[in-house]
Amino acid sequence: MKKVTPPTMPPAAAPGRQPIVAAASAEDQAVTPVPVGQTMLDARNVSKTYELGGATVRALDGVSLHVQSGEMLSITGSSGSGKSTLMNILGCLDSADSGTYVLAGEDVSKLSGDRLAEIRNRYIGFVFQSFNLLPRLSALENVELPLLYCGDKKAKERAQHALATVGLDDRMHHEPNQLSGGQRQRVAIARAIVTRPAILLADEPTGNLDSRTGEEILTLFRELHAQGRTIILVTHDAKVSAHCPREVRIADGHIVGPENGAAPAPGAPPVAKL
Repeated sequence: MKKVTPPTMPPAAAPGRQPIVAAASAEDQAVTPVPVGQTMLDARNVSKTYELGGATVRALDGVSLHVQSGEMLSITGSSGSGKSTLMNILGCLDSADSGTYVLAGEDVSKLSGDRLAEIRNRYIGFVFQSFNLLPRLSALENVELPLLYCGDKKAKERAQHALATVGLDDRMHHEPNQLSGGQRQRVAIARAIVTRPAILLADEPTGNLDSRTGEEILTLFRELHAQGRTIILVTHDAKVSAHCPREVRIADGHIVGPENGAAPAPGAPPVAKL
């Protein structure tokens, strides 16, 4: 039987500093269909090509990646390496041309767009570099949106709780242009977690932030990870990657190390980052 490894706990708060995430309650826990330490994502021999300016671009070429429930990892690579294409496939925003992708025990490789949307809404929360907040809506209204789409009768209450979880209970009625960059990213994270997804996918989540605010956002991700979520950070920044126990590097559409996409064996020490 596979050994179950609990999520890595965030570092203790420095003296005088309160954790960003409020103490976890049942409301905060991710609804995960897979026990911690067992397979959450399993992509095998995934390939994806695009037509660009009359040329065929092979964005991914036979990529395989295994992620366990409760992991926090980074996918790193330079611009054009294929990391964003991989994130889109893992997040069910796009489908591979070939290969298989099993998410939470279900093969999603050939599902229809509607079925992919259902899987995506059930299991995955997204955080983007540019925040993607609607400018004329308040923080509370932005966070409510995913719940309103699915007819949740407690949308407002749950959105308030999500904002309080990320430390913005005093900014709920502010519009995005009344918030700092770090506060806007916290709103985006609250929106991502309000549906209690098992997986958080973040694409360059600190790219538009100064270094100090970026560190605060990464601390927030670690604290959310400690609540049981599987977190994948997609980045070109080695400093961001250093916050994750595991790094997967991609270049020219191939995973190049350090583990070639395989999850670490239970009990194995983290692979040293170069």
